[in-house]
Amino acid sequence: METTIQLKSATVILEEKGLAIVDSAKKQKRAALFASGAWLLYALVSLWGYTKTNYEFTLWTGSIVGIFWLVTLGKWLLRSDKEYIQLDEIRAVTFGSTLLGEDFLSIRLKNGLRRDINDANYFPNELRCYFEDKNLVK
Repeated sequence: METTIQLKSATVILEEKGLAIVDSAKKQKRAALFASGAWLLYALVSLWGYTKTNYEFTLWTGSIVGIFWLVTLGKWLLRSDKEYIQLDEIRAVTFGSTLLGEDFLSIRLKNGLRRDINDANYFPNELRCYFEDKNLVK
């Protein structure tokens, strides 16, 4: 039995042994990794510039930008963009909402990565029931 659930920016297909997620996660991850790399390069150039000029502004901007984007890079490296997830790969599922009131679904995988579905206005009750029936909701 296969159930298709259309969300705001994603489609979730629930199957007996797993689920398929059709969204723009691969594109978002690629863009975030590129941006992180570019800003880290800027931070390195700023720090290198400080060694040449002793201008403290470049030291502080390079340090702050570098630390921020290093954390962002780490966050994105710990996210999965898998399109199909077997149920036995899932450790836990969390439903929540952001500070702005948007709902999100976070699927923790057994390999330590996390698969998120963002930009959803709401999650239908059948999606929550699907994970509760499998005893995955934490």
